[in-house]
Amino acid sequence: MDKDVMDAFLAGSVIQFLLLAKQEEHKVVRWRKRQKDGIDAARVRGVRFGRPRIKLPKNFEALVARWEQGTLPFEKLLEQTGLKEATFYRRLRDLRKRADGDHIPHKSSN
Repeated sequence: MDKDVMDAFLAGSVIQFLLLAKQEEHKVVRWRKRQKDGIDAARVRGVRFGRPRIKLPKNFEALVARWEQGTLPFEKLLEQTGLKEATFYRRLRDLRKRADGDHIPHKSSN
């Protein structure tokens, strides 16, 4: 093959590749915009995304207080609340943040 023909072929291939890449990028941008628009519209309608939150028992604060006083073993606390350990500690942290000034003492570790 002649060098000029080879150069022209490579230049044409590069241009085709760049055009194809640009088209694919444009498709992704359009897809993401449609997805975002759909999510925004769903939120306006009140749709909630993600796992539903586990409801805490009404006596959650009292159970925490008993646990912190040492009168309720941790395993029984988890059993009575129906929570896993990580969820319990997350909800305890949320409870303490919500207390907003009302000091809920932390259980001291021995």
